[in-house]
Amino acid sequence: VLRSKHLTGLKTLLLNGNRIGTAGVQALRAWPGLAALETLDVSQCALHAEDVQALTYSPRIANLTGLRVSDTPGAVLPVVDSPHLTRLADLVLSNCELDVATAAGFQRAAFASVLSSRRSIGLAFPASVSEATAKLREKVFSGMRRSGIISAMGVLA
Repeated sequence: VLRSKHLTGLKTLLLNGNRIGTAGVQALRAWPGLAALETLDVSQCALHAEDVQALTYSPRIANLTGLRVSDTPGAVLPVVDSPHLTRLADLVLSNCELDVATAAGFQRAAFASVLSSRRSIGLAFPASVSEATAKLREKVFSGMRRSGIISAMGVLA
């Protein structure tokens, strides 16, 4: 698909549900059209945290305004730490195993400043959660409130 000459003006690429894995990420990173994309969905694509890091650390993703990486364990920190996701307006990280380390990522000054002017961020937690998960969820949202993220955008939880 990425070799097609008809995809040169593509702005949105929805790969969700396709098990592209590491080989697919490598092909995506090498694809010249990646630099023109505005929205990318790699949810449920059988990716590992290393794959997400390889993708989010590519300078070719600098034009993304929308990113979905749901159902990808370990994806939060590579997204939060990416130096190239400065134009994001919409971010969905549902079911990406949010934990204390990743919660701290949302409180980092660099990421907080990127998200403070954005429209939405999606963080999904299971409907029935343990006490530990409930405390973690509150810690994440408290950090986002302190950073000004929640007051500036709609938060889907």
